[in-house]
Amino acid sequence: MRLKAFALPSLSRFQLNAALTLLLVSIYNQPLWSALVQHVPVWHINATVFALTLALLIAALIFILLSLATLVGLQKPMGALLLLGSGALLYFYRLGIVLDEAMLNNILQTDYHEARELVSFRLVIFMLAVAGIPLYVYWRTGIARGSFVKGCASHALAIFVLLGAAIGMFYSQYQYNVYFARENRDLRMLINPLFTVGVIEKHIRHGLRPDPEFKVIGQDALQHKTSSERTVGIVIMGETARADHFSINGYEKNTTPQLLARLQRGDLINFGAVDACGTSTAYSVPCVFSMLSADGYSPERAHWQSNVLDILEYAGVKTFWRDNNSSCKGVCDRVANENIREHISEQSPFYHEGEYLDEALLANLDLTIDQTANDLLIVLHPLGSHGPAYHKRYPKSFEQFKPACASNSPQDCSSEEVANSYDNTLLYTDYLIDKTIALLEKRHDLSNAFLLYVSDHGESLGENGVYLHGVPKAIAPESQLKVPMLMWLSDGMQKQNAQQAENLAANVDCGAGISHDNISHTLLSMYSVETSVLAPEMAINPNNCASDARLAKQP
Repeated sequence: MRLKAFALPSLSRFQLNAALTLLLVSIYNQPLWSALVQHVPVWHINATVFALTLALLIAALIFILLSLATLVGLQKPMGALLLLGSGALLYFYRLGIVLDEAMLNNILQTDYHEARELVSFRLVIFMLAVAGIPLYVYWRTGIARGSFVKGCASHALAIFVLLGAAIGMFYSQYQYNVYFARENRDLRMLINPLFTVGVIEKHIRHGLRPDPEFKVIGQDALQHKTSSERTVGIVIMGETARADHFSINGYEKNTTPQLLARLQRGDLINFGAVDACGTSTAYSVPCVFSMLSADGYSPERAHWQSNVLDILEYAGVKTFWRDNNSSCKGVCDRVANENIREHISEQSPFYHEGEYLDEALLANLDLTIDQTANDLLIVLHPLGSHGPAYHKRYPKSFEQFKPACASNSPQDCSSEEVANSYDNTLLYTDYLIDKTIALLEKRHDLSNAFLLYVSDHGESLGENGVYLHGVPKAIAPESQLKVPMLMWLSDGMQKQNAQQAENLAANVDCGAGISHDNISHTLLSMYSVETSVLAPEMAINPNNCASDARLAKQP
């Protein structure tokens, strides 16, 4: 005997839109309502009215979207898109990840390997339960025939009532609502899916605008060196390392044994915890190399003007970018560059878990140095501690902190396992930095050599239920905004350029005020480059420590 398919009642188009709106406002906005409860005393009449006002406004806007789609014959496709999108956003909201403009840029610039790691069994189960079942019910629900005119009138009346009620309640306690909304602007980022719809609309609108003219700055750059010896520097643009998990910064687990040994020998300059420009790679990496301060920076603005690598090239310093990450985010577009992930070979000794270990960045680096007669700056961009699959970032021999999380869903592991897996990535980063310094040390033909390491942003490891990174800077935890930074100088460079070495070494304890803003100016100073866009006060030196609160000594 054949079983009949599960029968669902037919609804009018108005009823279907109303039911979906109620579902989206209530269930899919649970992170918003939870955050609101933490911000206001829910038993207070003012707070209750504000929450109802917000709910009515969200309902009105969602209902308008569905009504417009219904009008052009796309009711169910639009509803399905909102259900799937809201379900995915809800999953990542619960991890503390918000899809703002910076995160959207990060997603669009992320390669397949990184995106694949975000797909987990937990995500699939969550989407099936939270989006799949409602979507099945929604799609199978029949639509009852009715008058088109009456349907339009019903939709228009509902929108009028919702907006009217929201506006009326808002003005009923205007001063409280305005004050609360202004003081808690970050809550808007949790409005699912409207905030993300607005972000995508803004991105599309910007994409349709003609490209601005590229602004060349620093073309007057000239070197004024006192030594005939060439300078060779390596910048390791670290990935997802948080300062408070480096043992050289006081962390209880010895995650940086090689760097600690160098520090104890006086062979290293440690700047401690410095301020990151943002909380994602796509935002922070261009910021590190731009000549813009964090206050006036945007990725788009930085993209359309020269950065410090361009300016060094103008001055005659050869620059080379080597990547084992998704990309250089546009920073290396006008200089020599290579992304080793584009041609991954399983026969390579550095092949690991479908990608390359970061040590592969050092392969044939001596050859690059030998083939360049000029002053040279090499930027290495490793995968570092990029989550969520921390266990893929280091070879098994570096799994010293156990038990370690071996999942790409860190929320499935204990807090100890997540921290151990992440700390193992830092242990491998410590090895990479030390090996890179050793590469420069053994080059007796290089009198002037230096290494600078700084991370792009930090990482949340489950504190307060937040994982990974990318939380908007306005509400980001310190773990995502405080990053490690350190420098090594060759003996020859210290002798040839004693003042520069003295200036840098004097800032050992000044990390509390140093930020990504200082890096471009410091690099120009390292190569004795003078240009109109150089701000000498931004290059790290002891005068800044003494007089500038931004570079004040750490407690």
